[in-house]
Amino acid sequence: MQRNLKEQKTALLVVWMIITTVSAVILILPFLVDSKIILQISPTCTYKTQFNLECFFCGMSRAFIEISKGNLSSAISLNRGSLFLFILFSINIIIFSIYFIYKTFQKGKNYQISRTH
Repeated sequence: MQRNLKEQKTALLVVWMIITTVSAVILILPFLVDSKIILQISPTCTYKTQFNLECFFCGMSRAFIEISKGNLSSAISLNRGSLFLFILFSINIIIFSIYFIYKTFQKGKNYQISRTH
């Protein structure tokens, strides 16, 4: 039972790390790469191409590019949820960073205590 719980916690941590890494790349990319390149590599929504309808994420790439330029009203007009998702990703990255730093510091502290005894 105890081993299974530890494995589940480890699996959740790995998933959280992957999600955080992907979201960090998504947030940082518009600041570092030309918007034309981002739009070229962004996939076309299959829902839009097949049914000519927009999905929940349609316009999100362009909206994140606008957020990186500081054009919040333009981003919201491209996708109403873009600012919320951008903030959510940012908060997740901050929380994960704090957690990671805390755990790293805690392990270093425990290592130093065990070395002195």
